[in-house]
Amino acid sequence: MASNSLTRIWKLSSILTSSVKPSGYSSVPCRTAMYPSNYMDPVLDKDIEIAEDLRFHPVKATPNDVTTSILYDPLVSKFVNVIMRKGEKQIARNIVEKAFEILKRKQISKYNEASADGGRHIEMNPFTIFHTAMQNMEPLLGLHTVKRGGRAYQVPTPLSANRQRFLAMKWLVMECKIKPEMSVKMEQRVAEELLKAFSNEGNVIAKKQNLHRQCEANRAYAHYRWW
Repeated sequence: MASNSLTRIWKLSSILTSSVKPSGYSSVPCRTAMYPSNYMDPVLDKDIEIAEDLRFHPVKATPNDVTTSILYDPLVSKFVNVIMRKGEKQIARNIVEKAFEILKRKQISKYNEASADGGRHIEMNPFTIFHTAMQNMEPLLGLHTVKRGGRAYQVPTPLSANRQRFLAMKWLVMECKIKPEMSVKMEQRVAEELLKAFSNEGNVIAKKQNLHRQCEANRAYAHYRWW
């Protein structure tokens, strides 16, 4: 009986591991692949006409955090995810929306108080302020620890675009959390820090400049990147 059961198990395993696979499936093993290779990516832009090959092929499901709205901004969506704690995404989204509303009100009040010529240079779009502030806060270089000859060296290394964006958002959130005024709400702190970063001011900009100065001071160890 034991030999018969082992024979059946061996036959079943040989069938499952055979090289004959259904059509449309990739032969390359990929643990994270949810869809077979014949599934097409979804078209999110409404202005793009659907191609002929998409009409007769299965299409992948659209991610739940992507929308076709004209107000959707992927950078703002990433910032919401950085602010979010314990999965409370609606609270994080409300904080960002209220911060943008505060930015809009502050800039409009400045525009009303300014003269006709001075009001032209005041930016009132909160999305433009947010993107410009993020560009000003993103560091270009970072320090990477490399061990050579029993010593650890802080080697300046160029950062990728994702790393630059993550550090800018992380520094902004950390700066908003360490504010001593407990009566000031989070959205008010985010709006103030964004306005400071928009003008190349504030502690986040100082932290980026300090990191660049450290990279400049350790430029003698830059050749350890290729060792």
